[in-house]
Amino acid sequence: MNRITLIPTSKNKSCAICDNTSGKCRQSKTDQDYWQCMEYADARKGEIISSYKCLGHSKDGVWGQFRIDNSQEWSDQQRQEWKARKPQRQQQQAKSNQIKHLNTGRLPTGILKKYSQIEEGGKQ
Repeated sequence: MNRITLIPTSKNKSCAICDNTSGKCRQSKTDQDYWQCMEYADARKGEIISSYKCLGHSKDGVWGQFRIDNSQEWSDQQRQEWKARKPQRQQQQAKSNQIKHLNTGRLPTGILKKYSQIEEGGKQ
């Protein structure tokens, strides 16, 4: 299990969410965008506070977990391009799934029916 090393807030490094300097809040040592904030432990998942999005709560419920909210960084053009490529991604995923099934020796029911109909007389 991966453990995150957390550094408590201090007079030199305040919490990015609530500005606490007493050590109640924590920042990840390796991921500077990840914070655990005690002041906003009751924040709802998805709620944005001080440009940070709540990811949920710590297992003990003492801290709210936050990461910098970068959802606004996508332009409208990027969103449209992503949506336009969605059918291609779905097709690639379906092809990948078929290859996985072939490699395991099992085919999905729909494909098995299609192949059995072809073998019976060319029906599709």
